[in-house]
Amino acid sequence: MSNDLYIQVVGLDKVEAAFKRFPQEIEQDIGQAAAEAAKLIIIQEGVSNYPPATEANAPPVPWYERNKGMWVMRHGEVINLENSEEYGAAFDTQRVKMGVTIINKAKYGKYIGGEQQARHMARIGWRKVFDVAKEKQAEITEIFNLWIARLIRRLNL
Repeated sequence: MSNDLYIQVVGLDKVEAAFKRFPQEIEQDIGQAAAEAAKLIIIQEGVSNYPPATEANAPPVPWYERNKGMWVMRHGEVINLENSEEYGAAFDTQRVKMGVTIINKAKYGKYIGGEQQARHMARIGWRKVFDVAKEKQAEITEIFNLWIARLIRRLNL
């Protein structure tokens, strides 16, 4: 299954025709539109904005403290394993030719919000990034349309 999201953009035909004349400007603005759309996705609750805490995020031992790690009992003492990779802060984007790829640098990220999401993560409010992108498709389309309109004006197309 492909994780591509296709957006219909008004005015893209003019941009495509001008691509040979202004390739850097077009790639830059489309990249900016994609980066803005990615930010819209990332800030949603259940993505980088954590869903409400559950019983698993509070004592008794063992429990997982967000942005800190797992609390466990070792030799009669409660210690923190300091194994959090700060999932919410680990989001980043990688530019691709005419867009971006949203990534999460936490090694367990694909099990929280990726296509390999664990079922229990969905039950407690974590969302797949791609599902959020599909949900926000209308807003993403609007972002691209605004950037394309700006580009058409700027390049006098």
